[in-house]
Amino acid sequence: MKKDNILEQYKVEDFVEDESFQSYVLKKDQKDIAFWATWKVKHPEKSKDMEEAENLILLLRDSSNFSKYQAEVESEWDKFKSKAKSNKSLNSPKLENQPRNLNVIHRRNSKLNWAEILKIGFIIACAIAVGVFVLSKI
Repeated sequence: MKKDNILEQYKVEDFVEDESFQSYVLKKDQKDIAFWATWKVKHPEKSKDMEEAENLILLLRDSSNFSKYQAEVESEWDKFKSKAKSNKSLNSPKLENQPRNLNVIHRRNSKLNWAEILKIGFIIACAIAVGVFVLSKI
């Protein structure tokens, strides 16, 4: 009964910080799931705070997963930029030393550009997929 009185005073932050409530939201422990499901039914006046806390817990969990992916994406982006920079300096055509057939030069560089464009597209697609995943959990 004493615990119930304390829980009745809970605000959103208190629910978020409560390990038992986190376990309920993340479905880690059957006892916590049963307790909080029952408590939520008995205290409908707290359902809004509980739902907000549940969303925050899920968002925090997903954002920590997202930051792992974001670090990977940023790493790949940095690799891509440095490779593109080195390729640009190595492969830039010097027209005075090259034949005047610009179509050959253009085709050679466009193959390189398509590979780079595909890499960028892949990185963007991954970022969008992670974003959609995070937003779907909210």
